[in-house]
Amino acid sequence: MNSLRKLSVLIEEYTNIRNFVVMLVLFVLVTGTMEVCPFGSIHLRNISNGVGMLDMLSGGYSSSLVYSMFERIGEAGRIGYAQLLGLDIVFALVYMCLLSLLTTLLLRGSGIGKQWILLNLLPVARSGLDLLENGLLLTLLFSYPVRLELLVNIASTITIAKWVVYFIILALLAVLGIYAAIRKIVVRTRSRATPGA
Repeated sequence: MNSLRKLSVLIEEYTNIRNFVVMLVLFVLVTGTMEVCPFGSIHLRNISNGVGMLDMLSGGYSSSLVYSMFERIGEAGRIGYAQLLGLDIVFALVYMCLLSLLTTLLLRGSGIGKQWILLNLLPVARSGLDLLENGLLLTLLFSYPVRLELLVNIASTITIAKWVVYFIILALLAVLGIYAAIRKIVVRTRSRATPGA
């Protein structure tokens, strides 16, 4: 717990608008590259009849879906998908930093930053699941045509867990954003009322 708090405080120390903007730019660049590069997600969706990246399926995936997709995309497609998962590792790290910085900024703006600072670790948990998921999917790709159905089930469960954490993060950001906006309005209203009192 102490090491988690240290990590949370470290994120808090590096949180400022400049670092957030840098991470936002990196996020846009990495996401754009993942979409349009020759082995990107658009190409994968096209050759997999719309399935695309398995980790984007928030409801998980079955063994039959995984292996029918692997067969459909062929060897070149599987190599491209493995490259895309490698790039997704970079995405997971950049997205983790971006969401952690945004969470910390909103915690500050809402005035509850110090009490609930550990909430800025939720994106770390999400990216940890993402990295584990990528490792399992790469194992499935490199093991093909051997079918590792248990590993597919584990990977699918981790994918679902990652999306659950992600939706929690989005809900948290929405609540913090609303709270911070209300707090800002209240502070402005009070500061305007005080000089005339």
